[in-house]
Parts: sequence; C-alpha cells; structure tokens
Amino acid sequence: MSVAAVRRLLLGLAAAGCLGVCAAADPLPPSTWSPDGGLTGTGRPGDGAEQRRPEGGWCEGINYDNDNHFDPAFMGGPMVGWNWTPASSVSIGRIEIYTGEVAGTSRVALWSDDGSADPGRPLAPLGFSGPFPTDVPKDWYGADLLTPVDVTAGVRYWIVWDPSGNEQVSASDDPADIQPSYYGSGAGDVEGGAGWSGPFSFPDRRWKARMSCVGACESPELFTGEAVDASACNDGIRLDWDEALFPGAGGGLYHVYRSMVGFADALSQPAVATELALPGWQDTETLPGEVWYYVVQAESTDFPDCGDGPSVLGSTDTLELGPVEDAADVEPPTGDVGNTLRATGYTRDTVDFDWSLAALPMPGEQHRVSRSDDDPAGPFVQRDLTPDQAWTDPGALARPGRARVRYYDVRLVDACGNASRD
Repeated sequence: MSVAAVRRLLLGLAAAGCLGVCAAADPLPPSTWSPDGGLTGTGRPGDGAEQRRPEGGWCEGINYDNDNHFDPAFMGGPMVGWNWTPASSVSIGRIEIYTGEVAGTSRVALWSDDGSADPGRPLAPLGFSGPFPTDVPKDWYGADLLTPVDVTAGVRYWIVWDPSGNEQVSASDDPADIQPSYYGSGAGDVEGGAGWSGPFSFPDRRWKARMSCVGACESPELFTGEAVDASACNDGIRLDWDEALFPGAGGGLYHVYRSMVGFADALSQPAVATELALPGWQDTETLPGEVWYYVVQAESTDFPDCGDGPSVLGSTDTLELGPVEDAADVEPPTGDVGNTLRATGYTRDTVDFDWSLAALPMPGEQHRVSRSDDDPAGPFVQRDLTPDQAWTDPGALARPGRARVRYYDVRLVDACGNASRD
C-alpha cells in the first residue's frame, strides 16, 4: 500500500472513530459505584473479574502519584502507545491505566523502542496482558502481563493500550507531570501488527500508567556501625552507621528500633525513629544506667512491593548495634560556695562579689552566678559562668537608697551542667 493510501486510511479512521484521542462531546453521566477496598476496578463487584492491587504499592510508571485526570478527552481507538523510561531496572508484572465512563474490554502491553532519535517509536511487543474489563467509574484498570518483562533503567520503552473505544483517556492536564509523546495505530493489537501514526503530543494530555514489579525484591545492604554513650553527660546514646547501599535508583530510608531485652525483641517493638534520610541518630530518651539493644533498618523505596518496613513497605536489611549503657554523669560537684559569698563593694551601677574562701573548682567546673530581682525565692536567672572566685555585676544599678533589692546565687557547675546544692 502506498504512503498516500496509508494516510487516507488513517485519516478515514480518524474521521470515523477519532484515531488515538477525541475531544468529549456528551460525556456519560457519572456512576455511583466505586471499587471496594483494595479492588482495582477491573470489573463490577461479584462478576469474578476483580483483581487486587499489590500489597506494597507500585514500583514504576508515569504520572501515577495521584488520580489527577483530564476529563474532556476520550479514546477513539483502536490502539495507542506512549513512551516511558524506567528509573530502576526491574521486572514489570502488571500495568494499569486510569480510565472509565465506558464498560468495555482493554488490553495493555510493553513494547520495545526502535532506537531512533527522540521521541523514537514503538518497535515490537515485549509482554502483554489478556483482556480485562473497564467500567463506568473513573479508576485504575489493568491486568497482569502474561509474562513479566525485565526493563533496564534509563532505556526508553512504550506502554501500549488497546481499548474498546470511547473510554476516557489515561492522561492528566497537570503542567507538573511528564509530557510523553504518543502514537496511534489503526491496525493490529498489543501482540503486534501495528501501523503506528505520529508522534503526537498535546500540552494538556500527559499520559498516565502505573506498574507493579515481580521478582524485584532487591534488598539494600547495611555494613557497619556503632552505638555509644553520647558523652559523659546525661544526653542519651548516639548511633552512627555507614551509609547503606540501596539498589535500583538508590532511594532509601532508615528506621531505628530498640529494646532492653535483645535484638529480636527490638524488631517486635514500634520504631523509635522512622524515615531518616541520613545515617545516624541520637536517642535522648534513655536514663543513666539503662542498657539498650538497637536495630537499624534500611528500607529501599525503589522496591515497594517487598519487605516489612514501617513507611513504604520496601525491601529491607537490618544492622544490630549494642548493647550499650547510658553511663551518664548526673552527680553534682562536691564543692560549694556557701557562706563564703560576700558583697565587697558597689558603685553607682555595679556590685562586686567575692568568695575566695571557698575551695577552688575542680577541672571542668565553673561558677554559675544567677540573680533574682526583688524575690528571694526566685526565679534566679543565670548572669555568668566564670572559673574565678570574684565577680562584678555590671548591671546591678546598686544606688544608695534605692528600694529595689536583688538576690544572688553562686554554685559550682560541672561540664555536664550538674550544679552543686548550695
């Protein structure tokens, strides 16, 4: 058949059946039925055609993070394909598209790319589904591929949809979504025989699809780490570990579990820290003398169908850290100032103090000077920290005859902030 004849055939199909995508004329009235619970909407309730979504979510796709949809566009048919590039090297087991408003039958497939210049074009089928029903409610519809397809990150593929016709287009008009090119075919089906026409692209039609993975439970790998008393002070236990090696595109999170019984018990407890983006965490809820067992979990966000992480149900690996004791210093300094504190003089604006008869501070200790205005019960507000045994309050305004009274408190404070009792 000549090129001109092919063009006439495609134009005739477009005029008669709106090859690829049509604008809406009189949309069908909305249905009151919605899929039940985890059902995908691949059939009416009770007709045996329902298929459940993967427990862990969706591993790949394009513009599938929400249910945004471009209502005015409907499918002409019979077949359309749009380009998609996976972020991870995975095995695709299921494809779903967002459509509705027509009760019909569709099929989906993954095709290879012909390798030509951008945007390329569909070449040959790699895997396809059997027929699955669509229904009047707008929702995600789809089916498992008869044979899963291994895809490589960064390589261009084509999502192919063979609908009955007149369904809503699986596209959004969100300018933030990816804008793939697409082709239409008036011949063949998802298994081959297509005569692709295009490429086409409309700024308000950004094609959508989502996919689940099979055999892609690649776990991250944790290496080494340590759990130590954060310092000699009462500030908890510090955990540090080497950055995990995350598979796929390298996306991942960390979670921390703990127990005073053992590592196995820690994993049976709720996580004490979740969705940490960076390695390392400090437990500030421990008490001196407590011994804790910690388990760090690395969770791959690129393989959400696998594992038992608390946030995205991704594939996981664990690292045991500890046991470690919080050996915090909570003992106050043994020295004191007591009755050796004396006011030794004043000027118009200052007051001088001396406590040189007190014992000298130990290494790491200082004197904390606090003041309360008018009330001997406080509150006392810290004015200075000094290793000396004399101090001048530069803001006392200690003028003779002034009715206002100020009260002072001097205590020894160690490096952990523990203060003497006097």
